[in-house]
Amino acid sequence: MTKDLTPYITAFDLMEQNMNGLKNSSIYPLRLKAMAEFEKLGIPSNRHEEWKYIKVSRFFKELPAIANPTIEPSIDLPEFLPSLKANRIVCIDGVYSEKNSSFIDEGFNSYFRSLQHAYNANDPIVFNYLNKLLKIEEQHFAALNMAFAQDGVFIHLPDNFSPDFPIIIVNVVTGKHLVNSRNLVVIGESSSAQIIEKVISMEDSAYHNAATEIYLQENAKLHHTVIQDERKDLCLINNTEVLQKRDSQYNAVTVSLNGSLIRNNLHVRYDGENCDCHLNGLYFGRSSDLIDNHILVDHRKPNCTSNQLYKGLLDDKSEGVFNGKIFVREDAQKTNAFQSNQNILLSDNAGINTKPQLEIFADDVKCSHGATSGQLNDEALFYLQTRGISKERAKALVSYAFANEIVEKIENESVQNYVREILLDLFELTL
Repeated sequence: MTKDLTPYITAFDLMEQNMNGLKNSSIYPLRLKAMAEFEKLGIPSNRHEEWKYIKVSRFFKELPAIANPTIEPSIDLPEFLPSLKANRIVCIDGVYSEKNSSFIDEGFNSYFRSLQHAYNANDPIVFNYLNKLLKIEEQHFAALNMAFAQDGVFIHLPDNFSPDFPIIIVNVVTGKHLVNSRNLVVIGESSSAQIIEKVISMEDSAYHNAATEIYLQENAKLHHTVIQDERKDLCLINNTEVLQKRDSQYNAVTVSLNGSLIRNNLHVRYDGENCDCHLNGLYFGRSSDLIDNHILVDHRKPNCTSNQLYKGLLDDKSEGVFNGKIFVREDAQKTNAFQSNQNILLSDNAGINTKPQLEIFADDVKCSHGATSGQLNDEALFYLQTRGISKERAKALVSYAFANEIVEKIENESVQNYVREILLDLFELTL
């Protein structure tokens, strides 16, 4: 049975009335189209193939109110890695906060703008890229995001420019509502950047629906880290679409350690030869968490490589989903593509649904995929116990070592240490 979308239709009509001055903007027809598509698609159910392992109705029994920020709230924001020297972009309930943001790179400030500012100016660069990768006709929450996201982050690095410091994007959710945040990132030819994303929730029972589009021009490079470690009952939907031009490289690490529902859609498409991407993920489910990673690498051109490694630890009654696909088109000869999903079930009541996939239409390729699911290695546990380590500490050490392989792939050392501290606390370990 389709959920009644009347509250969202009413909220959209009210938002459009309040933003009447933007009807001459190029964003207006995009919003209308997105809302029309969302009305067709609705909230997904497990009858939809891409959502078959998730009972979304469990998290959307009642439609959460759409955040409608008009005045920036006066709140004390917790800082994320305050000791790390970085360019910090802060959005509150999806709206850019100038007073909470800071830039230490001379020149970088010139290459960042809020999306709302770009919409108001009818910036042609934004509209050349915006909503070109996300498929609002197919992706339920991408359509919802395009309809309601009023602002967001726009980073456009010119050719041959690389910030000296990382870029941190923090999205703050202030209440028990649904925040739609949006990022648009364009990295110019022979440029590189390091982007770290974090969501901070100020309330329980909050929802965050993010949409990110990333364009890497020729020979561009991006290290992208997403940290998901907020409140246990936070619902996170993350749609990330990446388009790579010739000789570009995209390295991503997604760490999911807290949240009642986490759904990560990460899709990478190659639009040039000699592209390379490394997609790594770590997820740790507890209680009745549900963590779902849907990954797609679309090899459209020859002489490209891709690597996927996702590792999961699932405890209590938590559930994990991994759906990873490597798609090799007919023209994509000399492709090297590898995929691995490894899971450890720490409880008899935990579960994993894993579906690694290969679709190959070229004949000169090297591709492999695999998945493993099981309990902790008995031999490793026995070895540690013979060295005088208790069984519980041995389990914690083996679990930590299993997870640390992904942590080591994070580009920034400060972020590595941040994640390690969380894991040590979760496993009640002191090293």
